[in-house]
Amino acid sequence: MKLKLIALIGTLASAGILGSSYFSATQAASVSYSQTTITQANPITFTLNSFDPALGILTDIEISTTVSSVLGIINIFNPTGVTQTFTTGTVLIPFTITAPSISFVSNAISTTSGSVDSLSFKSFSLPTVSNTETANVATADFNLYKAGPVSFSISAGSPTFSVNNSQLLFNGSTDLDSAVKITYVYSALNSLATPEPSTNLGLVTVLVLGARLKSKLASRKKLKPLESLQ
Repeated sequence: MKLKLIALIGTLASAGILGSSYFSATQAASVSYSQTTITQANPITFTLNSFDPALGILTDIEISTTVSSVLGIINIFNPTGVTQTFTTGTVLIPFTITAPSISFVSNAISTTSGSVDSLSFKSFSLPTVSNTETANVATADFNLYKAGPVSFSISAGSPTFSVNNSQLLFNGSTDLDSAVKITYVYSALNSLATPEPSTNLGLVTVLVLGARLKSKLASRKKLKPLESLQ
């Protein structure tokens, strides 16, 4: 009787009454690691955690970087005999981010505006403005992110200052900040996942049939002594 019940369960499962989701299911998940740096040395190198295959099946790797110009100053001299204005005094710093099999550029840009009196020198503070860029690792290169720490480097190019008034002379200075985050997206395998409604119905059916089989078996066992008397 036990063998028949097992066969019945197998039949119900193959018919779709017992869904496979009862035994296992996949669930999208992600894990991230990040590093914040102040770009004093150039380039900066560091490592971030690799992906742990025990978490599940890796489906995507996203690398994002946020770069900014901090404490930027643009110094402007007006050599003319009249007050000069400008609407865009800008600093641009290119950052190159390098990781296994991938490299991309993110620009930090900050802009200000103002006016300078005749034959005068004036310094203008540049606001801190952050820029975020992202890049995705090709599926063929996922294995490079599964074994040991992952190496990164950030290289900042020379700041470029500009003013949209050719009558003015200028220079500037700035500090640089950067942050890198790597995000691993994966399908996590969950054992004994919550069954779907159809699965619950299948389980109830099996339990009811199993109870009936046990009842019949018990009845037969009770009748054996009477049968032996005949």
